[in-house]
Amino acid sequence: MSRYPSLAGRRRFLVAASASASFFIVAGVLSVVASAVSWAMFAFQQNGIFDPRFTLQLGVLFVTSLPFALGVFLSLWLVAPVAGELRIKQVISRSLLAVVIGAAVYFVVQFAFAVIGQWSDSDGRVFGFFVGGFRSLERSLDQAPLDAIYIAFSQAIALLPLTVLAGVLTWVWLQKHPHTLQASVPIDEV
Repeated sequence: MSRYPSLAGRRRFLVAASASASFFIVAGVLSVVASAVSWAMFAFQQNGIFDPRFTLQLGVLFVTSLPFALGVFLSLWLVAPVAGELRIKQVISRSLLAVVIGAAVYFVVQFAFAVIGQWSDSDGRVFGFFVGGFRSLERSLDQAPLDAIYIAFSQAIALLPLTVLAGVLTWVWLQKHPHTLQASVPIDEV
């Protein structure tokens, strides 16, 4: 049984899902706006020539914001849920933990993309067919974890305020809409 009655069962899942979904939507909007601004600046400098990197950037949105939002969801649902009964410092610390878990999920995704990207650069000709390609793959995989750590750390710093804001706003909503306990015994037995 949960220490906080407002975090029982389905409500805990829905609270975490709504907080991470709103986080994902706001992070996505911020990413699209930043892409549109950079595209507009590039188009202005290139006399209105369309830059295909803008459409590529829209696809990158799901590679960047979605894993982080998934980590925030898992943290707020399973690891450290937010309840209306908590104090503000507890909510902020749980939101900071959500940032760490979101960055960890983001690291795993970035590392997987780095490995897949490096593997595809070797043309698949390994194990005796193209030994030099395997050595270059091995050399480039040495750099992949460091790149993934750097990218995950910078993403965590960039999304830290948004994650804390999502946690605090969820806490405020839970305080204004308290959970009412339902009777667990049938009315005939009372």
